[in-house]
Amino acid sequence: MFEISLLNPLRFIDVSEINYSFDGNFAVDQILSYQDPKCYLQKWQRSDVLKLQINSDFVPTDLLIKEIVYGNTIETVSWIEKPIVIVGETFKVYELEFDMSVLPEGKYFTEFSYTDEDLNVHPLQSEGIDLKDIQENTLLIKYKHSENDFSIIFETDIEFQFRVESAIKDFDPKNNRAVYNDQKFNSISLSATPFRAFKFWIGFQDGVPEWVVDKVNHIQSVDQVTYNNIFYQVPDEAEYEIERNDSNKFIGGSIDIRPANNNFSKYKTDTSGSGNIFIPMQKVIPYYNVSGNIPVANYFKNFSVLEKICIKKRSAPEIELLVGTTNGGDEIGSFTVDDGAFTQTIEWVFSASTTVYLTGLAGSDCDIFLIYKQLDEPPIDLGNGSGNTPPPVGKGAKMIYEEINLGDFDLDFDVATGLGRANTDWAGWVISGTNGTELMEGMVPIGFSPTADPDSEYGRNKIGTTVGANQVGLSVGQLPKVEVKTNGVGGIDGNPNGGGLGYANGPKDKLVFTFGNNEPHENRQLSKIVCWVTKKN
Repeated sequence: MFEISLLNPLRFIDVSEINYSFDGNFAVDQILSYQDPKCYLQKWQRSDVLKLQINSDFVPTDLLIKEIVYGNTIETVSWIEKPIVIVGETFKVYELEFDMSVLPEGKYFTEFSYTDEDLNVHPLQSEGIDLKDIQENTLLIKYKHSENDFSIIFETDIEFQFRVESAIKDFDPKNNRAVYNDQKFNSISLSATPFRAFKFWIGFQDGVPEWVVDKVNHIQSVDQVTYNNIFYQVPDEAEYEIERNDSNKFIGGSIDIRPANNNFSKYKTDTSGSGNIFIPMQKVIPYYNVSGNIPVANYFKNFSVLEKICIKKRSAPEIELLVGTTNGGDEIGSFTVDDGAFTQTIEWVFSASTTVYLTGLAGSDCDIFLIYKQLDEPPIDLGNGSGNTPPPVGKGAKMIYEEINLGDFDLDFDVATGLGRANTDWAGWVISGTNGTELMEGMVPIGFSPTADPDSEYGRNKIGTTVGANQVGLSVGQLPKVEVKTNGVGGIDGNPNGGGLGYANGPKDKLVFTFGNNEPHENRQLSKIVCWVTKKN
């Protein structure tokens, strides 16, 4: 698969598959014959930063930034693969970031390509770009979302930028009031909340292509949007009022918008003393290579919310999955799983500690992931909720990682690259022995002495020195000193008839006895295999 979300700030056209659908051709080429052709160049300032993300099974070529007249390449930008694993998906996530200040003022476009499984090359070109030091009558919109949605993997911490001809104006004072009228219609104000309302205008009198308004409409669907670094939110009942110019197919419009932080909110005393307002983090309970029913215990309690169940099925037979609070029950739901990848939204709220039973899985061959939140958990930094939270430490620190719950390790680290996964507590850490760090296989740490001579056996200049071995062999001089007595006749220890170890045929000058086979022996105490991790950056 190949997917470039509409939330990306550039609009790309696959020039190998030109058609006349909304997304199938450049805006200037979709103007009808009776309309005036008008070319639109997307506004960018040299202070802006271009950020793009694609999801793809195929490696994209570098993004080429070209000047628009002769098509000469001015800059080349490489995509970076992000170490992300998406439940039920095989695609990889690629991102790039480019500081527009590198370019001089001018007119540009961008292009890149990918080759699909049938070896067909798909060249993609963007709409034109007008780059200036200052773009008058524009707003810079920055936007991101708290969860992976809209075909964007936001857990990479990407925040897009999009500049457009727009303004926030038409202030309108608003107030939500609750008023009580008694029998004589004497009015008493029970509560009131004043707030400010504005209109977001786009396109002004000249208008912009339809795709620009469409892109802004998608942007305003995410939950964190700033306009020139001020947060605003579109209210749920708002709709665009569109004005059209039939002569060139350009449009403009407006929509109601409000400051995201109302300065006239009512505050309540928090009797618990925590005073915390937070978004509970999403957690995942993974089960791999499932072939039988599963009791899910010790996860769900009061204020737990089971949001989704995701299944990646390898075998062909369909599954009739029962999800219940009793073994074999379907109190939460029953679902038919007949596709290879299946996601079911649950949204089940628990009021007590509960074991959830997944039944109907006998004979199946699948991986199952339960996605949930704990609404009353204490606020924590962004992470995967595995419970393995490292303290704040500096570069070069080393510690032991241990799974708290089965599957935590794969959620926290990419074993193939050795890197801690982005947007988890372990971002910036690596598995020791990868990425230029020392392999700790079979080794036990020994403390150095800060008071010893720096070059002595345990001095600080010896930090990182490897000593000892897993197996040792003893030399003759290291064997225990054992005395063997003979009677000089042929026997041992007074046995005149020789005995099994002596000589029976008379006195000898020297007796030689051989013991053992000179094999090395195990030199380790009772030990446990653990994963050492190192803070890389």
